[in-house]
Amino acid sequence: MGKRSLKFIFIAISIAALVLLCLYPLWSPNGPRRFNRLILSDGELENIMSVRQSDKNVMTDIFFGDQKLVYDAEGNDLYYSLIEGDMWAYNPLVSTRNSESRVLIGIVNDRITYDSVASNSRIKMIVYDDSRYYLCHLVCTTLPLVSIECQAEVTTEETQMKVSLFDNRKDSNIRVVDSEGMIKVRGATSSRYPKKSFKLSLRDGEKKKDLSLLGMRSDDDWILYSCYADYERVRNVFSQNLWTESCGKDNAYRLNTGSYYKYVEVFLNGEYYGLYALGYRTDLKTLGIDKVGDDEGLFQKIAYGLFEFESDQPLDIMFDYLCSVEEHADDRQYLMSCVDLDNAADFFLYRTLIQGWDNFDKNYLVLLKHFYDGKKAIFIPWDMDLSWGDMWNETQRNCISFYELTPDYNSFSYDTSFSQLLLNNDEETYDLMYSKYKYNRKHGWSEERIDILLDGIEQDLFASGAYYRDCERWPESGTVEGMKSLDTFREYVHDRLHEMDDYIERLKNDHSTNPLLTQLLQYKDLNDYRFVISTQYPEMLEDPMYSEFIDFVGKDKVTIEADVNLDEYRLINVYSINISERDVKVYAISGNRCDMLYPDDCCRFRIEESNITTLSRWLRCLDNVYGNILLQINEMDKLDIDKEHFLEEFDVDCGSFGSVQEILEENNTLVFLLNCDSRKGYYIEDAYASGNLVTTGIGDWLYYEGDENYGIYIGGEESMVEPLGSQLGYNIRITEYTTDWKNIICDYSE
Repeated sequence: MGKRSLKFIFIAISIAALVLLCLYPLWSPNGPRRFNRLILSDGELENIMSVRQSDKNVMTDIFFGDQKLVYDAEGNDLYYSLIEGDMWAYNPLVSTRNSESRVLIGIVNDRITYDSVASNSRIKMIVYDDSRYYLCHLVCTTLPLVSIECQAEVTTEETQMKVSLFDNRKDSNIRVVDSEGMIKVRGATSSRYPKKSFKLSLRDGEKKKDLSLLGMRSDDDWILYSCYADYERVRNVFSQNLWTESCGKDNAYRLNTGSYYKYVEVFLNGEYYGLYALGYRTDLKTLGIDKVGDDEGLFQKIAYGLFEFESDQPLDIMFDYLCSVEEHADDRQYLMSCVDLDNAADFFLYRTLIQGWDNFDKNYLVLLKHFYDGKKAIFIPWDMDLSWGDMWNETQRNCISFYELTPDYNSFSYDTSFSQLLLNNDEETYDLMYSKYKYNRKHGWSEERIDILLDGIEQDLFASGAYYRDCERWPESGTVEGMKSLDTFREYVHDRLHEMDDYIERLKNDHSTNPLLTQLLQYKDLNDYRFVISTQYPEMLEDPMYSEFIDFVGKDKVTIEADVNLDEYRLINVYSINISERDVKVYAISGNRCDMLYPDDCCRFRIEESNITTLSRWLRCLDNVYGNILLQINEMDKLDIDKEHFLEEFDVDCGSFGSVQEILEENNTLVFLLNCDSRKGYYIEDAYASGNLVTTGIGDWLYYEGDENYGIYIGGEESMVEPLGSQLGYNIRITEYTTDWKNIICDYSE
């Protein structure tokens, strides 16, 4: 036999040995075996159980391939995440490891199939050795799995934790991601629900640990959104991902204003916790900004008219920006220069499209930053769970009314300079809005693109079986019997797109120089509406803006009242809330809907008074706070204020003086009473003369001095009692009261 023949035989024997070595575990009763080879009949199961004792201690770590199954002790279920695109996903290699005795697995009758996964079918399993057995169930999912372990209860305070993520994506290079870190409950409203949302902060010792999870951006801060209140579990995820994919980078500076959610199933301390969406909030890192300057920052709109700030950026920055926008409400060039117009147009259209009524004047971020062409605001939507027909209603389960809104519900947002430009009837702005909408409808908001997004979400929710498991785990969250798809939601979204098309056409063709008439275009049929005008000054209705409005809608449909009690109209909700008091308030009412229609100065704002840190900022904001103001000045010549424009927002009764400027020139100690509703003001002459009584239209002023204290009565209420002399211990003092002068809201002095 030649050398070549011997070489060939050697190679053949080696290959055969290698094959036998690889296949031996599949033939060996102790080694890994394919799932389908472990299937038992009922008789075989009975034989195993008849000669063994039931003992939970036989349970051990079970692996499908290299994936360690997650055990939910409460439900006695083992969870298996099928890897996308894996040819063996439905027939994995099953093994046990690290067991002290020979432990075997048996599957009772069922195979893993697409239908069994989608229907949330639990497959009966038996784990056994020579003397013991234990019955459990296998749960299969197509979603990634997140396991969290922590020693203490998870609260709104940070708690140490360990987290493990099994990434079942087809192209994932790392299947299991482990990290230590901190966990806490997040969300103001959602924290009240039994199923909590969580914030995860990944750590490596004391250092932050940036990780990319499920292919999303690398960072240390992550959110597990509970999807609890929305019975379809779709709105916030769909809306956030829609913004990111369609508008996230649509700005002149290519900043990434988007964030993303991906569905997962979560376990907390070995207990199945349900369906969640893993994601993150847009921050400076996401935006690609290393740092911000002294007059820059990222701010969050947290409530109607109120802001909070990120990081160490003082709220004064936002305050100054808002003041400047308000003061330039008629300055077209300024209004166009203080925002990125592409982003502002998208933001206006997007909130209207999704019917994000909880995102009008709240629940969004604002980036203020200097760019090559000036300081701009960039708007970033956030928290869109109340959208696409759903709205807040405290009388309903979880405070949500599902599909309370109809697809033709539109709303005109008032809280940006872009809105002000529209109400100013700026044609260039309308052209931009219309072209932007047409582009979005052709691309990111097309029916085709919308359906692709919804198809993916529908697959995650229902093909995984996770939707049904979540409903079982949290039955109080609500569901619809027999729901197997997003057909209802999909139909609503399509109908909404068509209604939005009609609304944009009305805005394009019929917008008016009268801002009230422009706002009427949001209503599909004016015959369904009646109107209430509330004012203490009926003579103001002679203004062409109001008189034209009344003539347009018809006098028979308008009620004029001095004080409007909206409860009389049996309204369930007020959709648009006025953020500052006005002399004339116009309401459009239909059924349970009530909107306030704004005049042309829609850029007025409110900010939390306790955050106003300087005199100049207080004086700029006086006309926008609520309630009444007692303004006391003792050293006028020591104050750096703009005397020419001092209190120009108020109609001040100057007493024996001809003007506010004349008062400032001739007096060093001054007292004013101001009403921020009517914007009426009164100068109090000889304010600190004991026993001096001055009658004003917003409350009588009475000052007295005792042996040790002085007191101030306003409107018959004891408004201030302090040690004698302290009334002169500051240069200026601004005290905000409730409208009845009984309670102090805020007190500022220098």
